[in-house]
Amino acid sequence: MNSLCLGFVPAALVLAAPLMASELQPVSADMAGAQPAQLLEIDFIRVTKRAFNLGLLSKDLGYTLTVAADGTVTDCQLSRRFRNPITTKEMCRSITRAVTLSPARDAAGNPVSGTYQGMIRIQSPFTATQ
Repeated sequence: MNSLCLGFVPAALVLAAPLMASELQPVSADMAGAQPAQLLEIDFIRVTKRAFNLGLLSKDLGYTLTVAADGTVTDCQLSRRFRNPITTKEMCRSITRAVTLSPARDAAGNPVSGTYQGMIRIQSPFTATQ
């Protein structure tokens, strides 16, 4: 094993916090009167464990998810690019598996595809805070 590997750190030591609702900006479908996709649940422990294992010790990571009419995530984009494309792929995979979303709805209340934007604040106790 590489001596520089951070290894596993118990989830209790990796802090994650969703940003306040006022800091999140869900993106609505492109129709007047439509409701945007809504976040129902997110497993922050899963996301932060993966982030920490990928070496992301202290980050505000924004994401945009494309949500199908059945509520499944069909695409993920992160707010930043990483040098290693595997980091981007793995963070998107982790976020996609950790969220439960309701689909966007058109003006008549029918489920439609849409997008959801969110941000996760990852903070390890091993990094200095400002």
